[in-house]
Amino acid sequence: MTDETDPSAPVDPFAPAEPDAPAPAPPDPASYSAAEPAAPAPAPAEPAAPVTPQAAEPVPAVMPPATPALGPTIPSGSRVVVMVSRGPSPIPPTAFATVPEVVGIAQGDALAKLQEAGLPSQVFNDYNDKLPRGEVMGQLPVQGASVPAGAESVLMVSSGPAAAPTIAVALPNVVGLAESDAVSRLQSAGLSPQLVREYSSNIPDGFVIAELPNSASLIEMPKKRPLVWLWIVLAVLVIAALGVGVYLYLNRTGIVPAVVGLTQADATAAITAAGFKIETVEMTQSIKASDVGKVVGQQPVANTEAKMSVGVIISVSGGQLLLDVPTVTGKTQADAEKALKDVGLTASVTKGFSSTVVKGIVISQAPEAGQKVPSETSVGIVVSEGAQNVVVPGVSGQTQSQATSALKALGLGTQVVTNYSSQTTKGQVADQFPSAGTAVPPGTIVGLVVSGGPIPSGNSTATVSVASVVGMTSSSAETALKNQGLKPVAVQWSGTGQPANQVVGQVPDSGAVVPKNSSVLIFVSNGK
Repeated sequence: MTDETDPSAPVDPFAPAEPDAPAPAPPDPASYSAAEPAAPAPAPAEPAAPVTPQAAEPVPAVMPPATPALGPTIPSGSRVVVMVSRGPSPIPPTAFATVPEVVGIAQGDALAKLQEAGLPSQVFNDYNDKLPRGEVMGQLPVQGASVPAGAESVLMVSSGPAAAPTIAVALPNVVGLAESDAVSRLQSAGLSPQLVREYSSNIPDGFVIAELPNSASLIEMPKKRPLVWLWIVLAVLVIAALGVGVYLYLNRTGIVPAVVGLTQADATAAITAAGFKIETVEMTQSIKASDVGKVVGQQPVANTEAKMSVGVIISVSGGQLLLDVPTVTGKTQADAEKALKDVGLTASVTKGFSSTVVKGIVISQAPEAGQKVPSETSVGIVVSEGAQNVVVPGVSGQTQSQATSALKALGLGTQVVTNYSSQTTKGQVADQFPSAGTAVPPGTIVGLVVSGGPIPSGNSTATVSVASVVGMTSSSAETALKNQGLKPVAVQWSGTGQPANQVVGQVPDSGAVVPKNSSVLIFVSNGK
């Protein structure tokens, strides 16, 4: 699984973040939320974290996404864990474990039960005015579910009442949505999505398998205890204090293990194996993406002698420091990529047509400028390809008026010359360039040769075969045509990719037999 922290997530020193655990085997989506079935929908997925290879499993046909329903209300700013499919597991599991029930018990006891069942875990914290600090509010997969041995569980643990007032907002059901749509919907609701990833044999890569909390987990969440339970808790604390006193009296000591750089699950196992216990898991932020989900600090320090009764405090990176996304819309692609790289972000480039933005300039970006994101986040930019090309229609045989009107309606210009012709009715288009079906940029000039009718009696009937001038410079082409007794008419063209002043087309075409003194349109590149 890979945790991605949202900018709006509440920061609490008690709140632990998720670890980098061994790659889990394919989960059963029903084990994550009985009340909210997953319904996949087509959308792009984020790259998955490296995992142990497992045998490929078929992915079912993608179904249209279910319309997300608004669920019960939770405090604004609350964290919502979104479990996203990584697609089928490469290798099928060989053993399974049953998920124990841990909702309503202390975090330390919950971690111990999950570890005893052979299940590592990630911990997320959020405020709750009904449950005491450190008590489990919800879990994924649900208790009693059968999961592959070593599969990772997710715990939502209470951080106690919020320090500032909150408002109640509706919890959207994002199961079955694409990852980006789920994140957007939760953020729009004023909530803080926390992403984790899991294999699934029947949910496509990049779609939401489950969320926590959900309507089912909120119903099952332990209610606020009556006052009598407070006295019971106080009594238990007194007894525990007496036990600690006896333990201190015995004065047992041990060497504190080094756990910095380990995942939370591995660190918990190492500390427990050394005879110590976890006192607190504190969530912090790290610069390096590779540190996310790992222990970045501990007290007491490693390899020192300490009393066995002293709990070990570990600090776990819950995400990277957030960076402001710069404005890159309106910049060239190269400048946009450099601006993102300079602040520690990367660019994901796609191309798009625009009739208003020049080719090579950024049309839009996502996330938008000013948003806060972790370092190394990929910012999508759409770079203009210029205006979309127009397909030239065939206008030969039409009158000059009909042809120019048809071309004008498509945003194309015209350059008309009139030549004598005994084969085409006077006033009709005898030839055109470019030919019908050619795709050209809007505004391109289309050359039309309009028939002037048969050569009048008394005029010279001498003819000439038109020379090929494509590839020549404009001046050389004009000279060659004039030497044949023809009249060259130059038309400037853009977007050909050819050097300036090079002829890229002609009409009539080379080899056409025309009367002397006929006009020949030559299309010359302007080098742009």
